[in-house]
Amino acid sequence: MNYTTSTIDNKVLQDVLLTDISDTNINPRINGIIEENVESLIEAKFFPEIHLGLLDGQLIVVDGYHRLEAAKRLQEESIKAYITEYKTIETIIRDAINENMNHGQRLSDYDVAMSMFDLYNKMVQAGKLTTVKMKDFITSFKIDERRGRSLFNWVVLHKEILDDEITTVKNISFSDEYYSMVLFLNETPGKISNESKYKIRTFYNKYNHLSKIELRKAIALFKEGKDYEIEAEKLKQAAKEVDTNPLKVENQKTDSIDKNDETPVEENEDENIEREVNLKNDLLTKPKQEEVPEAEETIEEKIEKVEKLNEQISEELSKNPKEKFKLDTYLDVMSKQVMTMLMLQAKGNLEDFTKEHINKLNDIVDRLNELTEGYYGTKTEE
Repeated sequence: MNYTTSTIDNKVLQDVLLTDISDTNINPRINGIIEENVESLIEAKFFPEIHLGLLDGQLIVVDGYHRLEAAKRLQEESIKAYITEYKTIETIIRDAINENMNHGQRLSDYDVAMSMFDLYNKMVQAGKLTTVKMKDFITSFKIDERRGRSLFNWVVLHKEILDDEITTVKNISFSDEYYSMVLFLNETPGKISNESKYKIRTFYNKYNHLSKIELRKAIALFKEGKDYEIEAEKLKQAAKEVDTNPLKVENQKTDSIDKNDETPVEENEDENIEREVNLKNDLLTKPKQEEVPEAEETIEEKIEKVEKLNEQISEELSKNPKEKFKLDTYLDVMSKQVMTMLMLQAKGNLEDFTKEHINKLNDIVDRLNELTEGYYGTKTEE
């Protein structure tokens, strides 16, 4: 076997004997060969070169399993290929995942998640992840970092912890929340203890129906050693006590008022008279339209505006169901609002974030994830 290897700057195409190609299978497609793809290649009888990796004297298929199978069925003796030399099997597997991510029949989310996790486990077992950060591992794949991390977290939850039969990836953003429990319990993916698996599995079976916001609350309570249902029941009981004892509420209100009035401010009577005179003069000299300052828009008015806008959109859609609304306008407004907040924060003019603010922001992120979910299911990445 005497072939020329390619480099980044010089791809060398050559005819490689099928008998020289190893049977080592690192196909990132969990279900293996897709029969209809092979049949279409056989019908065409012509296809691009495949990519082979040279490792320890073996030629291993990196990209081109369907083309190789088609060549075998056509009883070809050789196939066009370019060969790259590798030092580790893990690097070949990573490149196989990346090259098949969006190439030809793109990998499904399930294929990507399972392949990433299988490679991760191989590296853990080989002791090659002791100095590699999770971020570096995720970003070694040609996928958006956030989505790659969520897919990885999804497979940790469903295949290592729950050990279920699910093969369709859904609600991947929820898996990030459960993964926070793995970190809280000081566990490492690939070798999570049975005790921690049991805790997370029990929690999941009990609370997987919750909305994301409520799930976050339940997980926060879990980390405090509390149970979501028990705490919710306590709140209900407290509410009942308030309902049956209105005097208690009145006393609380009175106490609050008294506290606010502990140090009343005494105003000078002459100053009050002067202020009244100035106010009357202002009213006499100002134009009529400025007599009453414009009231700030209430929450109810803002909601009404949004509802009217939604009604207008619904009306347009009823007239033309295929109407497409441009995203740029909405995205520009969102971007400006976020930039304004960042500027105010940098100058110290933005109030501090509270848990309620963080919950609202997380809710916005969740909704944005819902908006973009279809993109990853139907589009290919650049």
